[in-house]
Amino acid sequence: MYGSDVGLTRADAAAVLVQAWAKAGKQLGPSLSERVKQITLTALRDPEEAVRSHTIGALGKFGGQDMIPALRQVAETDPSPEVQGHSIRKRAAKAIEAIQKRTGSPQT
Repeated sequence: MYGSDVGLTRADAAAVLVQAWAKAGKQLGPSLSERVKQITLTALRDPEEAVRSHTIGALGKFGGQDMIPALRQVAETDPSPEVQGHSIRKRAAKAIEAIQKRTGSPQT
């Protein structure tokens, strides 16, 4: 589904992949886990804002510490403008905070 030409389909697929990845944990083999991670990283750079936003939301709820560097990159460089006080950059920063809180990792 992530290969779809329809942005909202990719957005939903990326969010579901993140959730499934988190729930499956070590049950996924290393190669499948890496594939899901690469799709997730690609989704964070997707040309559609909805895809990036849905992926960030899922990472905030289910992502691990290993995704914090990618989210930091989004928080610093996402090209989308701020609209009415909301932006993808701010959403990424909040996702980092949520991961840190949920995993007990130090906040930097």
